[in-house]
Amino acid sequence: MEKFWNVPNVLTIIRFLLVPVYWVLFFFEKTYIPALFIFLTACITDLVDGIIARKFNQVTKYGKVLDPLADKVMQVSALITLVIAGRLHWAFAVIIFAKELYMVVSASFLYKRKVVVSANIIGKIATVVMSIGIVLLFFDFTLEAGRVITNCGIGISVLAAINYTYVTFKQLNGKLPHNDNKEEININ
Repeated sequence: MEKFWNVPNVLTIIRFLLVPVYWVLFFFEKTYIPALFIFLTACITDLVDGIIARKFNQVTKYGKVLDPLADKVMQVSALITLVIAGRLHWAFAVIIFAKELYMVVSASFLYKRKVVVSANIIGKIATVVMSIGIVLLFFDFTLEAGRVITNCGIGISVLAAINYTYVTFKQLNGKLPHNDNKEEININ
């Protein structure tokens, strides 16, 4: 059995644990700054766990599944709270929630068939753009810029889902080679 308990996976678990803390701070503090700090902490731990995993060869199949899931849960949480606060239109949160739900259900379906889907570069760009937009949504003076950038991130995220679907279908139909029969799809 592959080792689960390594630094990158622990950082991913911490990101999951930060989600309820984010919600509490967003709604029960006088300002959004404590919640923003939690969101930024989650973003930084995501970056750090990826660097550590690659540099010290601690990439695991669990990390490949849990890491993007932790990102999705935090980003969707941030979007939902910002919609509730009136800082973002609800339609954008619905789009990203539906896209993320599709990705999680699809990845679960593939994982049961021993196919692990790695993140792609389009999805990583979407995550960065959306995170920048979300941070800007916390401040009144950058609210409009935050809306524009978040919407761009959502658009890129939808493109990533389309790319994911296309590459996955090609892989499953045998048009792309499998990696050493591990059936890992890397959609870079």
